Amino acid sequence: MSDLLAGSDGQSPLPAVPQLFQLDPIDVVDGWQQDLVDCYQSMMALIAGKAQLEVHDALQQRASESMRGHGELVNGL
Repeated sequence: MSDLLAGSDGQSPLPAVPQLFQLDPIDVVDGWQQDLVDCYQSMMALIAGKAQLEVHDALQQRASESMRGHGELVNGL
């Protein structure tokens, strides 16, 4: 049974990923995608470990500060 679960290298319990699904060479992260990722991480850091009302207040504060803060919040969502 363990032979069936072993990958092509004999160590991994999962089968090897087919070359068709290795998208690294063609899926290059561009600047816009990186901005979205940065906004998402910033938003998640802002709300991490807070209760629902605190999250609401923090998001409201960020959205009300400036148009840039609002834009980053929207991009993060």
